[in-house]
Amino acid sequence: MLSWQYTAYIESVDGKPLEGGFKAEMLPGKHTVVIGAIFIRSLGGKMISETVSLDARAGHVYHIRAKVKNTKMFLWMEDKETKEVVGGGKP
Repeated sequence: MLSWQYTAYIESVDGKPLEGGFKAEMLPGKHTVVIGAIFIRSLGGKMISETVSLDARAGHVYHIRAKVKNTKMFLWMEDKETKEVVGGGKP
């Protein structure tokens, strides 16, 4: 079985496109973030994106995570320290 590799990125924060796509700084409070991932394996690739609502907390760092389970692709954001899912759908 071929495993999927992925690169996750941020498309926009609060409707504003993000230059570079890999890091965003936000003030504490509610934000709408469009996140995406490019999944790649030797026989091809797929792209997905999802709009998530995030209640950012001061001093916290969030990571985008992605996973393929069976044939479905999942995309979510989680707190780096606590691993709490803060947006999207973890399988």
